[in-house]
Amino acid sequence: MGVLGIARNLEEAEKIAKQGVVCIKGKLFHRKDVGTVSLLQKRIDI
Repeated sequence: MGVLGIARNLEEAEKIAKQGVVCIKGKLFHRKDVGTVSLLQKRIDI
């Protein structure tokens, strides 16, 4: 399953995606770092 936030910038999109994740009921594991500014910056710095 994928949850996607679409917005004008990454920070807004991340907030929208987080709002979608909390709507999912049941046992759930999700990575909170995927698509974040800090993770993307780490990939750029490599």
